[in-house]
Amino acid sequence: MVSFLLFRGYSKVYHKWLFYFSNLILQTAKSDVKDFP
Repeated sequence: MVSFLLFRGYSKVYHKWLFYFSNLILQTAKSDVKDFP
């Protein structure tokens, strides 16, 4: 049960970081396209 709760907490943090990084990559890609002549 404890491991399940731990996994749930880890999964939540993992998804938050995944969302953050994908957002960051998306912004970088957009700015790259924008700066491209």
